[in-house]
Amino acid sequence: MLGTSGSMGRTLLAKALGTIASFAAARDVPAVRVVFCDAAADAGYLTTDEIAGRVRVRGRGGTVLQPGVDLLERAFRME
Repeated sequence: MLGTSGSMGRTLLAKALGTIASFAAARDVPAVRVVFCDAAADAGYLTTDEIAGRVRVRGRGGTVLQPGVDLLERAFRME
């Protein structure tokens, strides 16, 4: 989970997303679950190419991680 608060600049956010995409691609992970910690938390599964390209980050308000944590907890309980 990557915090995407408004205090994180675009350059740093792009580097973080690029690192996630590179890490996943190096390990042959076909898609990554993208979760924003805001009102509309779930962006679904994105391919590493989609993450490395342009990801529209929603939210960018304060650092409220709980919606994203709750979403991931629910997803893991179902598996």
